[in-house]
Amino acid sequence: GEMQAQLTRLDALGERLASLAGVRDVRLSEAPGIGGAAPTLMPPQNLSLGDLSQKLLELSRQLENRNDMLGVLESQLFEQAVKKKLLPTMLPVRAPFSASSFGRRIDPFTGQWAMHEGIDFLADAGSPIAAAAGGVVVFAGFHPQYGYVVDIDHGNDLVTRYAHCSKLFVKDGDVVARGRKIAEVGSTGRSTGPHLHFEVRFRGAAQNPTKFLLASVPPARAAAKTAAAAAE
Repeated sequence: GEMQAQLTRLDALGERLASLAGVRDVRLSEAPGIGGAAPTLMPPQNLSLGDLSQKLLELSRQLENRNDMLGVLESQLFEQAVKKKLLPTMLPVRAPFSASSFGRRIDPFTGQWAMHEGIDFLADAGSPIAAAAGGVVVFAGFHPQYGYVVDIDHGNDLVTRYAHCSKLFVKDGDVVARGRKIAEVGSTGRSTGPHLHFEVRFRGAAQNPTKFLLASVPPARAAAKTAAAAAE
């Protein structure tokens, strides 16, 4: 009874680990098919009741050790899954983002070279904007330069910014999940037309958002997007 209960617990752990790791479900209590040459027959062993009890006890201890090891692995995989959801790798809007690459460019208002601290998505006004990762809204309101803007803190000093929105659907302190609609595309603030200005900041310093976004794009598409951005 106890051995069967341990095997059942191992099966349950195996299912959870398979789900976290994104692999086919594997039941630890079910041995895979094997084959090969016929084995050499060994003479039967006469085990006393005491010896049998000792071997069963040893097997039970081994199962407990495996259970503990799988438990640690499960917690590590869960932590990795959580961190992945908190990284801004999801496209915030379904639109091309080669309008303005990250870095120095000619400012459309002054005609002078200036640092562009994000990337611009060309999208129609009213297009939905989604959170690129889960986190907490630390600012949702109007800014003279960014217009209606949302800042989301993803932990570990990582913040994303969604600017020039027409409408906001979140407020300060809201906890948002990856993919949740937080705003709509607009042209508020210092803007020449409808688009989403998207920033990723680490400890306050602007980072190239494409480094995060391309992590979730298939290699062929990622190469094409990188080439398009470099041509800007």
